[in-house]
Amino acid sequence: GTDNDALLWYSKRAGSDCVFVVANTDPHHLQHGHVQVPIWDLGIPPGRPYVVEDLLDGARYTWRGEWNYVRLDPAERMTHILVIRD
Repeated sequence: GTDNDALLWYSKRAGSDCVFVVANTDPHHLQHGHVQVPIWDLGIPPGRPYVVEDLLDGARYTWRGEWNYVRLDPAERMTHILVIRD
């Protein structure tokens, strides 16, 4: 889930591999908010930090818990395609 209706958030899982996609559906304005990662399904304890990597540019972000902040500005990027790296 997400707390901003202008952000599209979904995942695709194949076995132990999981890819998360968050996209800004507003091509004219910056959108930001929180996305919900199903850490309970992935075996990640609630207090443990984990790293997500954007497959588009290699950027890495340290997240913690199930709700994490994202910011997508159409002038910079419209989408993150993320995988969890431990």
